[in-house]
Amino acid sequence: MATAHPPHMTATGTATLLVVEDEIVARNELATMLKTHGYSVESADSGPDAVTKVSEPDSEFSVVLLDIKMPGEFDGIEAACRIQARDREIPIILVTGFVHDSSYQERVQRAGLRVEGWVDKPIMLGNKDTLLHLIERALQKQPVRREIEATLSTETTPAAIQRLLKELNEEFEIAFLAAVIQDVLWMHPTEYPMADELFPGLNLLAYQSRKSELERQYAGSFVAFLEGEFKGADPDRNELIKTIYAQCGRTDILVTRIAVNEPVIKVRHPKRVIP
Repeated sequence: MATAHPPHMTATGTATLLVVEDEIVARNELATMLKTHGYSVESADSGPDAVTKVSEPDSEFSVVLLDIKMPGEFDGIEAACRIQARDREIPIILVTGFVHDSSYQERVQRAGLRVEGWVDKPIMLGNKDTLLHLIERALQKQPVRREIEATLSTETTPAAIQRLLKELNEEFEIAFLAAVIQDVLWMHPTEYPMADELFPGLNLLAYQSRKSELERQYAGSFVAFLEGEFKGADPDRNELIKTIYAQCGRTDILVTRIAVNEPVIKVRHPKRVIP
């Protein structure tokens, strides 16, 4: 069973955050705010400075908070690329005045970066809460991810993965587990063959958790789940699958007819695609 830690703690102690911001006043204000919430904070004033600090042999940053637009050799997005090329396990939160700039969002997507979220600057009451929530969520995900990785690294079975997910679901919501699984698959695209069972297992768990509600609402229809999320119902199984593919692309889904004693149908078209 996953061991829960206080939001500002990791398995080894107080979380250390790296704040990357070229404006000294904004950098100091953010660092001070984070320290008042129990975090240990280090700072960097540029993308290259951030990469250097993360690359130091004794660095142990739990989360990196990155500004995007900074002067110097390269900006925050390039810094994020270099950090994740070195260590995919460090969560990155983009703290920027360009949250709504589609060109930056497209760059992040094209680069294949996985970020915990975007937070608008300046940090005030509303987005301060958003930032703290993202940090706490990133820290909470780490021990759960490691527990899943530990299970995958041993000789296991789909049934064992299903048991683990069911145990984790007693403490964590389906949406949270889906985010953790996304991290596992992104960080380890080839290492764990049994990782292909994670989302099918979560889909089955999500279906079982909502079975009574679905039976009342969609009796006799097929229902489908993708990454633990209910994706729709339709009397025609094939039409339902085609609709989900059109919306979400190639992925693992679960489809079953809501009827008495009818078994669940796991649909795999295909297994996860290795990036």
